[in-house]
Amino acid sequence: MMLELQNITKMYHHKDGLVNALYQVDLLIEKGSFVTITGPSGSGKTTLLLTIGGLLQPNIGKILFNGLKLDLGSESHMAEFRKQHIGYVMQSFALIPYLTATENVMVGYTNNSSNGTDKRAIATAVLDVVDLADRKNHYPRELSAGQQQRVAIARALVKKPTFILADEPTGNLDPALSVEILNLLKDINQEKGITVIMVTHSPAAANMGTVKIHLKDGKIVNS
Repeated sequence: MMLELQNITKMYHHKDGLVNALYQVDLLIEKGSFVTITGPSGSGKTTLLLTIGGLLQPNIGKILFNGLKLDLGSESHMAEFRKQHIGYVMQSFALIPYLTATENVMVGYTNNSSNGTDKRAIATAVLDVVDLADRKNHYPRELSAGQQQRVAIARALVKKPTFILADEPTGNLDPALSVEILNLLKDINQEKGITVIMVTHSPAAANMGTVKIHLKDGKIVNS
């Protein structure tokens, strides 16, 4: 067992009263899992992903990592947890337009003991993992959508995370490119043992999961 969510509830204030974005969510995520999270719009998918990543603090409940309780109320503690263990892949790619592919990947590197030359070499090596070594000096505008998402995945990979959290990673891609990106994430999961937790609307993407979670009204209704 690696990550455990216990009784996680996240509430938001609305003009009509409190809204439960998540309600009494219990979830076990084992090392090396490929977890897919599906559900209708507003069901709590992204809220769950951000809570797992320590970017949202639940109102109720706790999260255990390797049996130890995370201090969800301490931003410094959660920032260190994210720094050491979490890599993010977003639907929008979120690349910095004035940086090359290599420099964008270097942004994700968190080992401050390495010098600039080492970081560049490591970033280049990770770009090779996602088959983009020949595009290392290209800017985002010079890359296709699929290539930009590969750079984003390399940026998530460069610090050797425990988890990759992916929020609709194929949402801006055509079907063929979507398959490429999903297969890349699956390869990373299987070959490197990195746990992937992915929010998706795509039934085909959801079927790639070894663990499939479906949310409705903030509750897990099928997993």
